[in-house]
Amino acid sequence: GEKDEPYLEKFDQEIARYKQVQEEIQALPASMVIGWLKIDAKPIKQALSTWVTKWVFLYTQHLSNRVVKSMEELYAFMATATECLGKQVRP
Repeated sequence: GEKDEPYLEKFDQEIARYKQVQEEIQALPASMVIGWLKIDAKPIKQALSTWVTKWVFLYTQHLSNRVVKSMEELYAFMATATECLGKQVRP
């Protein structure tokens, strides 16, 4: 309902933030030369990218679990309501 709007909006903001971080990581150079030293940034880029992906997955998995739970509750309610509506009422 409406009470879920801010909750979902915050999740959407966090997921968008992590996707932005992912883009920033991908935009970083794979290597860098500092003076006479060449630094290979691929391993750290990969590690950071993996962590960001895990966080996005955690947020989306939580939302998915919440939807599944909500649907299970709805189906249980519908089953109970259908059972109650099927009973004969004596005048």
